[in-house]
Amino acid sequence: KDKRKENRILLDRQFSPIAKAYTYFDTQINQLSTNKNISSVSVLDDDSLNLTDIKDTHLLPQLNVTGKRQSKRESEGLENASVVYDVEKEINKFEDKGDSYSESLPDFLLATNKYFTYKLPRYEPGPTLEYIPSECTYKGKRVVFIVNNKLISNSLWEDIDKIQASEVKTIAIVEKPVIISRYITTGNNVVGIFLYTYENHPKPQQPIGIRLTKLHGYSNIKEFYSPDYSNGVLPEDIDYRRTLYWNPDVKTDKEGKAKVSFYNNSSCKQLVISAEGLTENGVPMVYKSK
Repeated sequence: KDKRKENRILLDRQFSPIAKAYTYFDTQINQLSTNKNISSVSVLDDDSLNLTDIKDTHLLPQLNVTGKRQSKRESEGLENASVVYDVEKEINKFEDKGDSYSESLPDFLLATNKYFTYKLPRYEPGPTLEYIPSECTYKGKRVVFIVNNKLISNSLWEDIDKIQASEVKTIAIVEKPVIISRYITTGNNVVGIFLYTYENHPKPQQPIGIRLTKLHGYSNIKEFYSPDYSNGVLPEDIDYRRTLYWNPDVKTDKEGKAKVSFYNNSSCKQLVISAEGLTENGVPMVYKSK
């Protein structure tokens, strides 16, 4: 009768591409996209600017960003986590496969991670009946729940049962005792479940009969920024870079050697060099300076 009805909409994307060897064109997209003589990739030029067509340039003044980072409140959990869940992605996985899941956050955790266990509140027999509250464990260790960096006082399963999974943006599982000790007396044998809800406003509800989801596309590789001080004139602004040089496509010569060059920042006196790669036969190699 011209009205939307609730439906279960599944997306067939739970698969991986078949493994294959890279071709020359797969690894040379950036170079080929600026070559006007190759018609097969000319479509890549439609939304790109050819540097050879630029007649004049103007250097914009440096912009100082003074705003707060959006993820600052989440850094406590994310930087120390052993496992991180993007809740929206996890919900999408359930919906893609047609699996049912509960909006209750405890049930969502049990369905998402096999290491969670939950015992209902009960009475233990003895001289007197002893009431044992609900108990949640992760890998056999007691769990405390920390919502937006604030400890839930009792951290019982019932304390978060009122929170719906769709209200939570990120879940971070932290197993480091030194981090958990910031919230309770001792962090030994205790796991912290950091929950971060949507800031300022809840996640918008999906209209009836419509499923909102994200399909990730392809992005061209961006070149790592490395300043050029070859003219000998240093800028007035201090260079605070922590990573001086990064290149995912270094190739060695016949002797297995490669040469790279870059400029230092304003304060670095000792470099930490890390290199990872593959030999011609596919053997991985790793190096890190002390």
